[in-house]
Amino acid sequence: MTKSERNKAIISIEKEMKQAAKALDLNAPPNSETRSMN
Repeated sequence: MTKSERNKAIISIEKEMKQAAKALDLNAPPNSETRSMN
């Protein structure tokens, strides 16, 4: 794996994590701990 390939993989993982965090945030109640962490 070259450096650029690894960077692309990291970027795609971070995007997926952000999307998952958004989905969790939408499902969470407004006063949840996840909301205060952001």
